Amino acid sequence: MIWDVDQLQALRNCCRDEVAFAQLQTLLAQISADTTNFSEIVKSLTPPEPQPSKPPTNLLQGVAQATQALLTHSNAPTGVNQALEILGKVTGVSRVYIFEHHRHPETDEPAMSQRFEWSAPHVSAQIDNPLLQNLSYRAAGMTGWYDRLSSGYSASSLVRNLSTVERELLEPQGILSILLVPIPVNGKIWGFIGFDDCQTERQWSTDEEAVLMTMAATLGSFIAHRQALERTAQLQTEYTACLHQITANVPGLIYQLLRRQDGSFGITFASSGCWELFEVEPEAVMTDFSLLTNLLHPDDRLGFFAAVETSAIALQPWRWQGRFTTPSGKLKWVEGISRPERSHSQAAVNEGEILWNGVLIDITERKQTEAALRESEEKFAKAFCSSPDAMAITSVMDGRLIDVNDSFLRVAGYEREEVIGRTVFDLNLWVNLADRATLMQLLQERGEVRNLEFEFRRKSGAIAVGLFSAEMIHLMGEPYILSVTNDITERKRTEEQLLLAVERDRLLGEIALRIRKSLDLNTILNTTVTEVRQFLACDRVFIAYVNATYRGQVVAESVTSNCKSLLGSVPDENFLEEIKAIFEQGEVQIIDDVSQAQLSSLRTEVCTREQIQAILGVPIMVNEQFFGVLVAHQCTAPRHWHRFEIDLLKQLAIQVAIAIQQAELYQQVQLLNTSLESQVEKRTHQLQQKMQELQELYQLKDVFLHAFSHDLRTPIMGMSLVLQNLLNQPEETLSLSRSILERMVESSDRQLHLINSLLEAHSTEVQGILLHCEPVNLSQLMQTIIEDLNPLLNQHQATLINKISPNLPLLNADPIQLRRVYENLVTNALKYNLPGLTLTFNATVENDWIRCTVEDNGIGMTQELCDRLFELYYRGGNTRHYTGIGLGLYLCRQIITAHGGEIGAISSPGNGSIFWFILPCLGREEWRRDNQT
Repeated sequence: MIWDVDQLQALRNCCRDEVAFAQLQTLLAQISADTTNFSEIVKSLTPPEPQPSKPPTNLLQGVAQATQALLTHSNAPTGVNQALEILGKVTGVSRVYIFEHHRHPETDEPAMSQRFEWSAPHVSAQIDNPLLQNLSYRAAGMTGWYDRLSSGYSASSLVRNLSTVERELLEPQGILSILLVPIPVNGKIWGFIGFDDCQTERQWSTDEEAVLMTMAATLGSFIAHRQALERTAQLQTEYTACLHQITANVPGLIYQLLRRQDGSFGITFASSGCWELFEVEPEAVMTDFSLLTNLLHPDDRLGFFAAVETSAIALQPWRWQGRFTTPSGKLKWVEGISRPERSHSQAAVNEGEILWNGVLIDITERKQTEAALRESEEKFAKAFCSSPDAMAITSVMDGRLIDVNDSFLRVAGYEREEVIGRTVFDLNLWVNLADRATLMQLLQERGEVRNLEFEFRRKSGAIAVGLFSAEMIHLMGEPYILSVTNDITERKRTEEQLLLAVERDRLLGEIALRIRKSLDLNTILNTTVTEVRQFLACDRVFIAYVNATYRGQVVAESVTSNCKSLLGSVPDENFLEEIKAIFEQGEVQIIDDVSQAQLSSLRTEVCTREQIQAILGVPIMVNEQFFGVLVAHQCTAPRHWHRFEIDLLKQLAIQVAIAIQQAELYQQVQLLNTSLESQVEKRTHQLQQKMQELQELYQLKDVFLHAFSHDLRTPIMGMSLVLQNLLNQPEETLSLSRSILERMVESSDRQLHLINSLLEAHSTEVQGILLHCEPVNLSQLMQTIIEDLNPLLNQHQATLINKISPNLPLLNADPIQLRRVYENLVTNALKYNLPGLTLTFNATVENDWIRCTVEDNGIGMTQELCDRLFELYYRGGNTRHYTGIGLGLYLCRQIITAHGGEIGAISSPGNGSIFWFILPCLGREEWRRDNQT
């Protein structure tokens, strides 16, 4: 028997005694050299025992035979049982068995269970003893045995020397002596092999224990090997199941392609993805490879086989993309990836065969995505190139321009070759580098920027303003910035001009308001020049009077501290005449650069002396006569005067002229104060007249109250007398005639009418008339009014003539209130005239008004009475025979006035009366066109 290094090392670990291990190593070497002298060698090496139960003359040989049976038998349990039988016979014991260490299933404490056993024919077997399964070391009293075995040492004893608990377990089995040898597996004690002697009380020698330790180590290696095989088989099963699961889940076909010696091809393996990809069962493809190749697109067939042949010749990886048409007609893009290798199975027979292990995957969606991406890129390229806004793609790190569109070149003023490959710093595009730092920070935080306003520099050096938007993109895995810039330079310029215009209008408005509110001309002029200089940001603004009184004197001025003041100065006669000649025609003087202007020597001298380099002057015209000038000077440098600045000074000159006129008028008012006393006396006389009229109004009010009380008292006294007469009758039940009852009802109605009229008059006087105006067709409204008035007209035997045309424009009126006006006018005419009256309704259009008239042929009245008919509390002189308080006409005036119209009366005694009123109309132009047609 040959012992390798691992077995010797296991033996060393089992012995844990260097001297004993050296003796066993020598013994095993001699056994290998000459097995015939085995007994003598054992005798020479084994020290004599005091009372050996059985001589160990063939123990090592038995161990060798047991090891051979263990390692060579195809069935592991059978091999273990044969080994135990050999060991039992060579050792002469009654039983040999194997126990496994484990944790107790209930208490989790160390326990043991018997797995294998050999017993002599005359000894009862214990393999079926239930006490020997899940036996706790603690319960068996063998804790010390467990500790010794766990430490790698064997344990032996005579049963009679053991504890009571131990004997209770062993004596029923007929055991007289026992030896337990630990079985190490992978560095841990897996269990033990036990030897029971039921015939004699055997004492085991050290060498016997050492040899059996070697056997236990061999048994441990066998167990470890079997465990490894079982684990390998389990892993193989799991691997196979996992492989099938993976291949089933892989989105494609996993295959093995074989090219045979004769050049033919065959599929030796195809995963279940074959059906999903090609609609062909994998078993069918493995049987007939042409089922797969027949699905190739005709345009891709040659390429497929050419790629396979190239891979076979060079033994290089095969990678191919092409199209397949499935049996259902679906067109699919497929990508194949594999690595070829020569077949090593049965090399002598299969020389020249090549295997490809690979995968075919469906890339149809990717191809569609790529096509969509190409289309999207084409659209982007078109949009990029044709965009009216400046677009650019720059690198994130250094701002290098990768691509720009034509609008960018147009806005920046560069040619393409001047831009591509250069950075924004090379081109000096950013006016303020802090703006770019802000941009980069926003891009890092948000990934995009929208409408960031910044200044950029054109190739010409001109500064422009852009509205910048950008976002991060990735090209070939690298970050870039896609930016869009909208050139808003003109818009900003327009906005600035608009702001200046607003500020100009504000300044004009404030000065105009100040002129209207103030009569202090000096304050107005000084404020004007101050605010104008601030608005124009110039060096000097002044106002000078050029007339016979002031002779060109500067009367108001605002000037910077570094310029000379001209306030109060008066030019000489020649300069004054020249100024008059320039401005008398109302023209504006505009000089951007005095040094370039063609001026007289006198004006050049004045400009040099006063350091004037630019002039803007406008005349002040009062009553269309030249009165003075409003002038702005720039002394530090030439200046271009803009149109809005010129317009501002021209309009301010008009405001100054108004202020001057206002001051002159104020002087005239001062002169008129001398006549104020007479005007006061006249006004006093007027007030006295008003007081007299007020007294008359009070008198009218007294008369009205007297009439009202009389009108109200009369029906009440009548009803009171009737009721008293009735009460004076002795009967309990009184009879009342219909005529008396009708008079009482009529009397009550008059009282109620009087009260309602008085309340309504008071309400309209305090609160006014509440109108609900709408478009009203007067002709249609009049038809309704006439129908309602017929009973009243018949009662008074009156005749009504309606001349109102149906083609009149619509009125903007409240139809209910307008009905009341007509009813009051008709009722008033019938009340104060005799029966048989004739009334005429008419209406005409006057400009944007409709004039309505109610005419009668009655007794008429004086014009003085006509003028006062519509006053409150007023009644005519012939009203003493009529009841009522005369409020109807007053309410008519209130209603018409609330509509924005007027009402009046025209009459003379004996010639009848005409009551008229006017109301605004709607649709005047449409009515005029219709009538013309």
